[in-house]
Amino acid sequence: MTQADSEGQLATAITTVVHGNDLAVSDLTVVFDSVTGTVTVSGGVADVESAQKVGELCRSFAGVKTVDDSALVVAAGG
Repeated sequence: MTQADSEGQLATAITTVVHGNDLAVSDLTVVFDSVTGTVTVSGGVADVESAQKVGELCRSFAGVKTVDDSALVVAAGG
């Protein structure tokens, strides 16, 4: 298995867990860089609490050191 395969598998697993937690997210994109241990997430979330939960779920995976969620967009009024 290549590094890219491993990174893609972790990104897919994170996406599955986020969607499995019934969080109001749309257009979720997850990218994992195994060299730095960074997960970058982008997309839309309903509220700040959902954005925080996405970050927590990402950090719960082995190998994840940091989460860049600056591209998560909180809906107006959320």
